[in-house]
Amino acid sequence: KMPSLWWSVVGVGAAAKAIPIIEGSWRYIGGGAIVFQAIKTYIFGKLVRTIEYPDGDMISFTIRSNNLSRLKYEIIKRQPPLYPGADLLATDIKYIARWTPPHFTEACTKNRDLKLIPDNSVVFWSRVEEIPRRHVTLDLRDKELARVDMPIKYVTRLGSKLTDDSARLNASETDQLIDLLVEKDESVMTLYRNFHQQPELFKRYSLRLLSRRQSPPKPS
Repeated sequence: KMPSLWWSVVGVGAAAKAIPIIEGSWRYIGGGAIVFQAIKTYIFGKLVRTIEYPDGDMISFTIRSNNLSRLKYEIIKRQPPLYPGADLLATDIKYIARWTPPHFTEACTKNRDLKLIPDNSVVFWSRVEEIPRRHVTLDLRDKELARVDMPIKYVTRLGSKLTDDSARLNASETDQLIDLLVEKDESVMTLYRNFHQQPELFKRYSLRLLSRRQSPPKPS
């Protein structure tokens, strides 16, 4: 029994000597900072400023977990419906990216990616279009260009042969809509914002708009 007791005493002594070494190493590699950052979000929350790409409004709120599904839910519950009775769902968000000034983004596809988002950061999200890795800016001049460019590219795509017949625009319809978009026609832009995920509906309402514009005014 004496040797067993002796080895126990030696083991306790070695452990006692090892504790300061481990503690010093933990501090050296920033252990305290690692733990603090890990629990900071859960205790204090993290402010994120979310913007729908490319030209949505900024909506800020605090998250308390680095969970991608939860972030999507918090974004969607602050969005107005597309139209009465058509509420957005968290699953409608296909892309999320953290923004690094002046114009770089990195996709967030897993929960661990959200840990890289610091407090008070900008996060872009999108329902349809993949968010570019560069040339994404908060500059108002660049955003104004994107506000026009994206609908024009969308209408051009609907006029191509790659689009299903149910949503395809003919050459005349495409030309008329692009002319209106170049003039920053708010009606067409509104249709784009609300129906670009539903090309058949976009075609239906945009053609109705064109028809109404071309009809002679009724006598009063």
